[in-house]
Amino acid sequence: MTGKELRAIRSFNRISQTELGVHCGYNSRDTIRKYEKSDFVPHMFVVALSKITGYDFTNEKKLEQYLTNIPIFEFEKYKSTSLGSIYGKF
Repeated sequence: MTGKELRAIRSFNRISQTELGVHCGYNSRDTIRKYEKSDFVPHMFVVALSKITGYDFTNEKKLEQYLTNIPIFEFEKYKSTSLGSIYGKF
């Protein structure tokens, strides 16, 4: 699972970063935020997300199937913009 997929599933299921962090043993959302920006998500986050949602994301085929049911805007909802695109090129 990638960070983008983690974020989309979490957002789609209305799970806060703080809630997921608590299930993973963290007191803040900073760790979740970090992994949502990465290409790799530790297994414990996948397991925690599976427990919260009741869906087995540890199974690659089930994960792929679930991801196809998430609207595309959930994947792009929190897309960050670089300062260059906000202010234009100087």
